[in-house]
Amino acid sequence: MWGLVYKDLIINKKSFRALLLIAVFMEVYPLLAIWLTGTEEFDVSISSMLFSLGIMATFITLGESIQISTFKEDEQKKWAYYISSSPVTGVGQVQAKYWFILATTFGLNLFYIFLDGINALIFPEAPSLMILIFIATTMILFLRAIEIPFIVRYGAKYGLWVKTFLFFTIVFVGILYGLFGDLTIFGSSDNFWERFFEVMKGEGVPDGLMLFMGIFPLVTMVLFYGSYKLSSQFYLKGVESFEK
Repeated sequence: MWGLVYKDLIINKKSFRALLLIAVFMEVYPLLAIWLTGTEEFDVSISSMLFSLGIMATFITLGESIQISTFKEDEQKKWAYYISSSPVTGVGQVQAKYWFILATTFGLNLFYIFLDGINALIFPEAPSLMILIFIATTMILFLRAIEIPFIVRYGAKYGLWVKTFLFFTIVFVGILYGLFGDLTIFGSSDNFWERFFEVMKGEGVPDGLMLFMGIFPLVTMVLFYGSYKLSSQFYLKGVESFEK
């Protein structure tokens, strides 16, 4: 099984290199631009905001594309039947994919913690983004846990539909909350970013957010394990949906 994880890592090594280069550019360029322009009044807030946006964009798009590509590469009936008849079995194939996703997700997590440290060295007064990184990491695993069983059962193409549906559902819920929900926790538009930076510093973190950060990882762990068990049962059924 670990040989399959190693295989996926080797196959995607060029993608990892590209991801690192793009991620470094996304984080370093805004900081360099602010430093060169000398916007001292807004350097901390702007750099932190751009840094956080870079983290979210990279986690959700580039990291996800690498994780999902491992399923596309193995969507071949000959390979599926071969691995199912080997000592590894289809369960081992699925297990390797889940370990690969965990490895890449936490690898990116460590990388962004490193970048957060660099940001702190450049701008000592900038708030730490550990809370944002923690939430982003957990959210990625949560979404993968929902998406993977559909990919295993119906193929990566249909899994993309599920992902698109989840994305628009989240956006729709966010819009509804923005229109009808209680927005007082964010304060007024004038002090929103001030409040945001205070939370990033760990000052005055809302009780609801603390509860969310305590429960959500546990829910995600249970869901991720349940997703693995479900995908293991779906593997051979999903082989018939492969195009080749």
